[in-house]
Amino acid sequence: MIDIERAIYMRLSTDSEVVEQVSTRIYPEQVPQGTALPFITFQEIVSTPVRSFSGYSGVTRTTLQVDCWAQNYADRSAVKRSVRHALNNRNSWVGGGAIVQSVQLDSMRNSSEPPFDGGERMTRRASLDFIIYWQEEPLTE
Repeated sequence: MIDIERAIYMRLSTDSEVVEQVSTRIYPEQVPQGTALPFITFQEIVSTPVRSFSGYSGVTRTTLQVDCWAQNYADRSAVKRSVRHALNNRNSWVGGGAIVQSVQLDSMRNSSEPPFDGGERMTRRASLDFIIYWQEEPLTE
């Protein structure tokens, strides 16, 4: 994981509301086969260095997608609400090798996916896109 992904994982995995909903089932990109619902996946969509007239500012703008997976509407809504509360407007924190300057919710969408196990019941998914401004934590020696 890149530094911002580690920072997001740390933020989600230590938030009591998120842990209440999904326990430790928080994964970058892929979920181990057989993982019970509900769970969270997240992935970097795009990262762009922020530049000024003098060059790279040391800050990176990342769009991060967080997906909340559940068996039903109520569980999906609860996981989505906990993720939103854990990340949105959580500014000026350090974690996972990153200094996070700002996290803002950019968009949300809900969908239903075919079941992972080949069954008949649809899996509910909520996708939240966050815009994050961050920089790598300086190495100390």
